[in-house]
Amino acid sequence: MHFIPDADNPYGLAGQLLEQLPSGSYLALSHLTGDFDPAAWEGVAAVYRRSGVIMQVRSLPAVERFFAGLDLIDPGVVSLPRWRPDASDDPQPDDAAVSVYGGIGRKP
Repeated sequence: MHFIPDADNPYGLAGQLLEQLPSGSYLALSHLTGDFDPAAWEGVAAVYRRSGVIMQVRSLPAVERFFAGLDLIDPGVVSLPRWRPDASDDPQPDDAAVSVYGGIGRKP
């Protein structure tokens, strides 16, 4: 969805897709965010725009909107390294290094 600008109604598009799915279906979604390093992501978006591609980074509340009406699976919509953290002793990337939110929701 990060390549669908707000002007093209990404929430409406997601809703149309979800309408066609039966109860018990899941939406798995990951989405770029500028929440952790806004200046860097504005620069990335500018590079895409110069190439003729619209890239829309969204905040946590904006990404959570895609899951409206769904039952979120724990831990909800979070930065990807926090979704299912690796239990190993290896260092995990920080939120700014990944800059992606992810979640899974079940259609009631």
